[in-house]
Amino acid sequence: MIETISKILATVGAALTTTILAMNFFPDKARKIADTEKVKAETEKIKEETRRLKLENDKLERDNQA
Repeated sequence: MIETISKILATVGAALTTTILAMNFFPDKARKIADTEKVKAETEKIKEETRRLKLENDKLERDNQA
């Protein structure tokens, strides 16, 4: 009985160790997610700047026509 429990615990421990090691070897996903969020933020800034410049350009065109 004790041997069986010991084997089960050893198997579970090995599985947990393998999972932890795998998670440490594949941190790229977290980095890619962070990079994606950074790109999204930069894209949003560019969109806002483009919108601002377009409004400014439209105002200048109206002023030039008047």
